Amino acid sequence: MPIRSNLHTHTVYCDGVSTPREMAEAALASGFVSLGFSGHAYTSFDKSCCMTPTGTLAYRREVLSLREEYAGRLDLFLGLENDGAEPQDTAGYDYCIGSVHYLFVEGEQYTVDQSPEEMRRCIDLGYGGDALAMARAYYAKLAGYASGDDVDIVGHFDVIEKFNGNGRFFDTGSPAYQKTALAALEAIAQRGKVFEVNTGAMARGFRKTPYPAPFLLRRMLEMRTPILLSSDAHDAALLTAGFAEVSAMLYETGFRETAQLRRGEGFVPVPLVP
Repeated sequence: MPIRSNLHTHTVYCDGVSTPREMAEAALASGFVSLGFSGHAYTSFDKSCCMTPTGTLAYRREVLSLREEYAGRLDLFLGLENDGAEPQDTAGYDYCIGSVHYLFVEGEQYTVDQSPEEMRRCIDLGYGGDALAMARAYYAKLAGYASGDDVDIVGHFDVIEKFNGNGRFFDTGSPAYQKTALAALEAIAQRGKVFEVNTGAMARGFRKTPYPAPFLLRRMLEMRTPILLSSDAHDAALLTAGFAEVSAMLYETGFRETAQLRRGEGFVPVPLVP
């Protein structure tokens, strides 16, 4: 069946532009059976993209209220996207997306998906110009965090490649880089985590393929790692961005099912039809 759910969305409570209601209406218009909200959890060191503590409480109240209002038409889930640098308590949430957006080196903060300039600063100042060392640090951080019990879904696994068009920062075809990324993937996958196939960077024009990269998807297929498709939507208009294209790509790769979160059942496999 076509993808009829999306668990990675952001609203006006963090760095999105749409309200939860606008997201829910877009989901209904797209024929969804369920929708998850995953606001960026509070990070004390960078408040530019996250929910505030007060905003978090308001976010929870509104999503739970909408869940009752839309019952029988659309199943709404209350989720959270936590960052490995400062994860917040996940009690009371239906699921947690575990991501890494930041690296800290000797007390200095670097954001790994903010801009090409910030990526260059991270590599040059944080890792002495050694991009592979930076990649190793990122994947080690992600593997250590996303393998934990609080994480249900692994967020945009190789997000450090966001600005890597034409190999600008990393030679992703090199054995050293692929060995590093694959080791992290395998460590997390062995913990039974669901990996999202994230179309967000495609929708914003930064990439032509989703996260994770094709060589990682092939390994996930070999390991029978559960996947789900998400758009990391910050705008209701982009709720299903890239879904048709990437569904076809996943089917061609060999995937025949995706995971879908169902209330009372957890993540269950559903057929993938391009």
